[in-house]
Amino acid sequence: MRKTHKKIDNAIRIALTGVCESALKKVDGFQWLTHLVDYGNFPQILAVVCIFENEFSVTKLAQSGQQPFEQAIISALNTINIPISVHQITFTTEHQWRAQH
Repeated sequence: MRKTHKKIDNAIRIALTGVCESALKKVDGFQWLTHLVDYGNFPQILAVVCIFENEFSVTKLAQSGQQPFEQAIISALNTINIPISVHQITFTTEHQWRAQH
C-alpha cells in the first residue's frame, strides 16, 4: 500500500469510527463496521460493510429504515471529500461476514 493510500485509509477509518460509536448506542444489534477499498479504482470501489449480531437485527433495521444509518456514513465520508453512494453500503451478520472472509 502506498503512503498516500495509507493516509486515505486512515482518514476513512477515523471518519467511520464516529459513525460506529454512534450506531453502537442507537442501532439495535449493530456490532461493528468495516470498509473495503480497491485503490486502483478508488473511490468507485469503496464499500462500507455494517455488521450485525443476527439476521433479525438486519431485517429490523431494513423495516424501520436504514436511511439514517446510510446518511451518517455518507456524511462522515463527505467531510473528508470521499463520495460514496448507498449502493456501496451493505448490512450483514457477523456469521455471514466471517463465512465470506
